[in-house]
Amino acid sequence: MAEILYDRILPLSGVYNVRELGGYPAAGGRRVKPGLVYRSGDLDSLTPGDRAVMEGLCLRTIIDFRSGEERDRSPDPDLASLVNRVWLPINAGNMTGIDKRKGPQNYRDIMLDLYRALVRDLIPEYRRFFDVASDPLSPPLLFHCSAGKDRTGVAAALFLSALGVDRETIYRDYELSVPLLKERFKPLLEKHPEFVDIVEVKREYLEASFKTVDEEFGGMDSYLAEQLGANSAALRAFYTV
Repeated sequence: MAEILYDRILPLSGVYNVRELGGYPAAGGRRVKPGLVYRSGDLDSLTPGDRAVMEGLCLRTIIDFRSGEERDRSPDPDLASLVNRVWLPINAGNMTGIDKRKGPQNYRDIMLDLYRALVRDLIPEYRRFFDVASDPLSPPLLFHCSAGKDRTGVAAALFLSALGVDRETIYRDYELSVPLLKERFKPLLEKHPEFVDIVEVKREYLEASFKTVDEEFGGMDSYLAEQLGANSAALRAFYTV
């Protein structure tokens, strides 16, 4: 597990949950090409060393799933190589504004509903995500939200699915956010331990997305092609080796 997962984490100290998707086993005995696709949380707190690492990625495109308020609060950095900034706002709500009278079970249900809604109700946004990713002039690209776990987690799961990465590997990539976000959410959980189900990354959340795709859209292949307009064959030809 360590060899497959942990070597993809970027060595950054000022920001959280930044990693690449290259190297995963894909369809047909191939692997996702390294150096083309990255996922992350907010990028506004880069140290000078972090900036040097990010500049070294030669990113051409950043896809931002955050709301306007989130972007204003934590603006993306200017990187010399950037050509495209694509804003696809998905307003997943502000966890600090959640009614504190709701109990832990309600928070779990909120997250399960969110993951169902992401694949059911945000089809235009994820369709545009695949439009951008399918453009050969887009990579190297990075997509992100604030924490890089929910909106970004679903985007990564859909993208890896299109490349023929198996679900167990996708779940493991998703769960890698657990250790990478531990310090980020520690102060919040010390103040509001009842938010644990919201800030944690749990397999059952992503399972809710996959179950919705399977039961309501005829499975992942059908969902990708018919709902998101994703050409999996073309994506595999470009993003795998």
